[in-house]
Amino acid sequence: MFGRIGRERGWGPTTKAQYLNEVQHGSLYVGTPETVAKKIAYALKSVGAQRFDFKLLSCMQQKLCQWLKNLWQSSWSNLKFALAHTDSAN
Repeated sequence: MFGRIGRERGWGPTTKAQYLNEVQHGSLYVGTPETVAKKIAYALKSVGAQRFDFKLLSCMQQKLCQWLKNLWQSSWSNLKFALAHTDSAN
């Protein structure tokens, strides 16, 4: 996605360092369900948000859809725990 949009806007290609920075400090939510849940909890609490929207790519295969469903269910359990145990001052 970054490559296509970047080309349309005249930007250079995304580097691995830029990608990793977005995962670590930016808006990419990548990792285990626990890692993603902690990042969402921090984002919600740090700005006082009541809602968090994901943008997922379309499911083209049944296995992928099932995998995403399982991931979300696991992330939701972790998110409830993380929200209860996350300090927004971090």
